[in-house]
Amino acid sequence: MFRERIRRIYPILPPSHRVIADFLLNSYQEAAFMSGSQLAQHLEVDPATVVRFSQRLGYSGYPELRQEMQELVRQEIRARYQPITEERTPGELFRRGIHNTRELLTQMISLDAAQEISQIVTRLAEARHIYLLGEGPEAYVIGLFGALLRGQGLDAREIPPGLYSMAEALWDVGQGDIVIGVLLEGEGVDPAAAIQFARERGAFTVAIVRAPNVAPARAAEITITCPQADPPLSSSLICTLIVLIIIAHTLATLHPRPEAQERTSQVREVMAKLDAIRRGTSSRR
Repeated sequence: MFRERIRRIYPILPPSHRVIADFLLNSYQEAAFMSGSQLAQHLEVDPATVVRFSQRLGYSGYPELRQEMQELVRQEIRARYQPITEERTPGELFRRGIHNTRELLTQMISLDAAQEISQIVTRLAEARHIYLLGEGPEAYVIGLFGALLRGQGLDAREIPPGLYSMAEALWDVGQGDIVIGVLLEGEGVDPAAAIQFARERGAFTVAIVRAPNVAPARAAEITITCPQADPPLSSSLICTLIVLIIIAHTLATLHPRPEAQERTSQVREVMAKLDAIRRGTSSRR
């Protein structure tokens, strides 16, 4: 397929060819219905560059490359509307998981939690400390969210399960702090106690839960309920992960922090140096 061909030669492509490669990798559904001249105009490259790029991939020209992209789009459309069966083969279970994820996304849109998300993003941007609660599989999701926040220069801390760990982490919680708890299984008595304690101390509290009647939801100021599919825990984890990633992305977009921008610049400088070293090593082989 064209994507594998592009990835195989991407490191040695000239800049003008990389512009085309990036667009085809990220937006092939759109490119599949463009002529060569339309693609060139859209990307502001010479039409001859599109032809040479296609030939470099091993095609006779852009029409053959476009035909392959169109076939991929047709396959994706057929897969989208292919009925889900009860087979328990790896392939069918994978398709069922993707189907359930799509249904979850549709349900999440209908929940319309825009106001709650807006409050959470604003409080995160202003937070003194951010405390994150999660037990079991939820701890991995919370850990990723914490890493995304720390990457933006925020003071985000994951709290290990257990009353002692919670007490040790929350002893100085107060106004200006935010506590976010995730509960997808069980009643969450310990997280609920931590959320209620933090709220009484003046912290802003959020619960992301599987049902609005569980203890953490009753203790928090704001609750986001994630829809469930089959199996319930896996679907809720997917929902929670999507919600938290969107929150982190929204926060970075609306409230960029100077330290995060500086860190990004430093990372890019290191990447450039690593790339130069790699190119030098390759040329000596």
